[in-house]
This record gives sequence, C-alpha cells and structure tokens, in this order.
Amino acid sequence: MRHIFANLTVEETIDLVRLIESTGVAAIAVHGRKREERPQHPNHEDFIRAAAEAVKVPILANGGSKDTIRQHEDIEFFRQSTGAAGVMIGRAAMWNPAIFAPPPPNGPPPSKMTLVHEYLHLAVKYNHHISGVKYCIQRMFVDDTCSNEYVKTLSAESMAEICDIWGLSEETIEKAKLCSSERTDSLNPNKADDDSTSGTKKSHLDGDASTTEENGDADKDSLIILPVAFIRSEWPAVGDTPKQLLFEHCKRKHLPLATFSTTTDKDSRTFYSIVTFDGVRYSHKFPSKSKKFAEQAASLACLTHLKLWPFTETEKKS
Repeated sequence: MRHIFANLTVEETIDLVRLIESTGVAAIAVHGRKREERPQHPNHEDFIRAAAEAVKVPILANGGSKDTIRQHEDIEFFRQSTGAAGVMIGRAAMWNPAIFAPPPPNGPPPSKMTLVHEYLHLAVKYNHHISGVKYCIQRMFVDDTCSNEYVKTLSAESMAEICDIWGLSEETIEKAKLCSSERTDSLNPNKADDDSTSGTKKSHLDGDASTTEENGDADKDSLIILPVAFIRSEWPAVGDTPKQLLFEHCKRKHLPLATFSTTTDKDSRTFYSIVTFDGVRYSHKFPSKSKKFAEQAASLACLTHLKLWPFTETEKKS
C-alpha cells in the first residue's frame, strides 16, 4: 500500500490498514512516503510502525533505500526501526545487487566490478536487451558516473562492446555477438528508414552535429540524433526542463510549438522520442525509461544542436 492520501493522518492510516486487513489479505506493504513526495523527502517510519502495531497481518516496510538502506546490515535495522515483519527493497537493490547477501565473514563484500562481471555473464546468457543492460549498470554506478568504463558503456552499441569495455573474456564477448540486435533496430526510431518504404533516405547525425553545421541549416527531412539523455536529478524538481525551454523558445520566435512522436519497446520498457521543430526532427541516442523522459531527451537534443543549451541566464532572457 502506497501512502496515497496527501493529508492522511496516522489515525487515518491505521483505519485504512485495518480496513484492508478485514478483506482477508495475507500481508500489507506500506511505503512511508505520500503520493506527492519523492526520494528527497524523509520516509515516514512512524506511520509504518503505527500500521504494524495496529494489525495482526504482517506489515512490509518500504521506502528506506535512500535514507537508511545501503548495505546488507541496514535491512534489519530498517525492519526494527519500523516494527515491520519484513522489508521491501527497490532502488537500494539496483545500486547494490549484493545487498541481500550477508558479507563474507573473512573479507570485504564483492566489488562493483565483480558485480558487473557477474551481471553481464547473466545478461549474455539470457540475451538481455542492451538498453536494459545499460540501465542496470547506470543504477549500479549511480554514485560513480566518472569511471572510464561507465562513460564508454553509455555510448556502446552492442552487448559485445559492453563486455569488452568491462574486460570480460573473449569467450563471453563471442557469445555476446550472438545476442539479437533485431529488437533494438526495429524499435529504435533513430534507425534510418529504408528507401523502399520511405521514399527518402534520412540523413543521420551521431555525435556533435558537425556535419550539419558545416552544411549550414539542417535539411528539413533530416533526423538529427545526439548522444544525450534526460537525467532527472540534473534538473530542478520544479522549474525549467528541456521541453519547457523548447516551448518557450518557440513562443519567443513566434514559431509553431514543437511536436513529439514516441515509440516504445514493451519488452525492455524503454522509449525513444522524436521532436519536430521548425521542420527538422531531433532524437536521442540513449533509451529513456518513460515517455515523458524520452520527450525531454529529444527536446534536449534539439536545444543542444541549436546551441540553446547550455546557456547563461542572460541568453535565457533574450
């Protein structure tokens, strides 16, 4: 149960869990944040404890990843602090996949490099989608985004390339070459349209947009792809976003508002978006985790190519 009511009191929370218990459920999971709250807000452990004390069915505590849970021993600490029968873990398990295993008695816990190697072996074995693999590695290195391997992984175009970046064996790299790329090609809108189906060969730009700049204005039929991604933590929780900045630019220049077209890969649950601005289409090389993030990434690609981002406050007001 997510604590879904904006102004729910402890007493009302207790009434709710008792009502749920009366339906015959075996357990109730309680997240300690309200609907409008985000990870930067504190987890309301007192609400979880009150719920645990009020009912007989097991209460599973959730919401402790950022504030409390970072390593294995934190799990029991969080359980005791909330009085819950068990703990649900989401983001902390992505940051540290070994969090459920007690640390070795005579040595340190496995390093991130070891975890990545083990994960990639499984990803190759079960033919994981490359976008999902990148996402998992990004989560593991959420606090260390400057490592050489991490940066190279973001621009990798195949599972074999990722395995090579992380120093896996030649045997594993060869197996990775057999991983299917058909889903990526068929669902990625950045892939060029075939002449036989579109009638026009789309020009592509994968990098710093130097080709388009050398030729002057972008071709009206082109699809410009830039290696950008929308990372929510790098933008204010309330305020400007790439999409908002692009719309403001349209209004200042008295141009039609930009339009978006988004495709999704249902298997990997990733999204790509194309934004059309002033007759030119822009997209992002890296997949996004939601339609909203994909539209933001496409907007960021457009702003970057037009040299409207990054900008100073003076440029923003002009």
